Amino acid sequence: MEGIIISGFAGIGKTTIAEKYKNRIIDLESSDFKWVYEDDTTANMSKELRKGVSNRMLNPEWPRNYMKAIMEATKKFDVVLIAQGNDIRDLLDENRIEYRICFPAVECKQEYLDRYMARGNQQAFVELIKSNFETWVKDLMDCPQQKLIMQPGQHLEDVMKENGLI
Repeated sequence: MEGIIISGFAGIGKTTIAEKYKNRIIDLESSDFKWVYEDDTTANMSKELRKGVSNRMLNPEWPRNYMKAIMEATKKFDVVLIAQGNDIRDLLDENRIEYRICFPAVECKQEYLDRYMARGNQQAFVELIKSNFETWVKDLMDCPQQKLIMQPGQHLEDVMKENGLI
């Protein structure tokens, strides 16, 4: 049996749950596949700190390289947590690959902005989400995939337990 794929919004707790359930769940961080960094200093930053930096170039293999890694991971893990970008979801849809989407309810905006600041994201990343939060959540609500919607105070582990995924 292949693992399920969950496309998760930033800050829902993908990294935390993957660390807790290392043998069953993987957080397939997209930035490792999407970007090529212009200097070693940026490449060696923590993943959270790298989000929002400008000295990077799009990897010419993106998003095919990420898709390949996702499919390989479904053979090894029960749950594969992936980024929530439209380009990845479009590629999954085009290839008729089943996945679920997980995102916060619109009333969670400030909670998520606080999470980004607490984990050390760049201000540019926080501002990007702040400016687009409501639009992105509305767009996700309109997606046909099965939805796991985070309520205030919830993390991914809570929602996965409620839905019998762990």
